[in-house]
Amino acid sequence: MQDNLSKLSAIGMLMAGVGLTIAGFIVPPLGEISDSVLWFTAQTLIYAGSIFGVKVYIDHQLKTHH
Repeated sequence: MQDNLSKLSAIGMLMAGVGLTIAGFIVPPLGEISDSVLWFTAQTLIYAGSIFGVKVYIDHQLKTHH
């Protein structure tokens, strides 16, 4: 259950980051993304990467020690 929740939260954050980035392109001024949108997108990528990276690391450690 907790594994699914962390995956869903990471996917949700990625979707929010992508959605906000797309919105940043289509609202005036067209084609410009503000610094705050870039910061939020970077944070969503870091969060999702940490969720998936920690899972891969833990799975790898459990396989090598058993």
